[in-house]
Amino acid sequence: MRTAGKLFIAVILSVYYYFLVFSTNLSLLLIGSKQGFDPLYYIDILMHEAGHLLATPIYAMVNYDLSSASAVFYMFAGTGMQWLMPLLFVLYFVFKKQPFSVFVTLFWLGQSFYDTVPYIADSIRMVMPLLSKNAIHDWNFLLTTLGYLPQTYAIAQGLLIVAIATLSVSLVGVWVFVVRSGIKKI
Repeated sequence: MRTAGKLFIAVILSVYYYFLVFSTNLSLLLIGSKQGFDPLYYIDILMHEAGHLLATPIYAMVNYDLSSASAVFYMFAGTGMQWLMPLLFVLYFVFKKQPFSVFVTLFWLGQSFYDTVPYIADSIRMVMPLLSKNAIHDWNFLLTTLGYLPQTYAIAQGLLIVAIATLSVSLVGVWVFVVRSGIKKI
């Protein structure tokens, strides 16, 4: 990719980063309030629901028994797929030795972590709208079943730290490659 293309991507990701990290009230995020426009959210939700869809046959084997281990697998499969897809792209670009693309897709992974934070934080209050009225709140089910519901906010805060760190490392990496590409052209 040419320097101008990398510069354009770096600027877009920088603006995106600013809106995610600096213009969002992070304390509201940690009480389960999703804010603002997040274009990657739509890809995240698609991957999330695909994870549930792919896990359905395993869950169906126990007749959709919520007390089974397969129910825990099914409930985590949504978030798992949401995180797995960008991670697979990161690994693909690592394997292909394309570091700029590694950092761009690492940004997606960080954003996907970030996108999960309000849902985890909402697992106690359960006021965020879900895709359907009869849906089970994945994170309420998971944290309740595993006995971690009282630690909801600590888990959400920890994931927020991981998300911001991942986004930050990604953005620094992208800009390093933009600067290096520009210097090589001089």
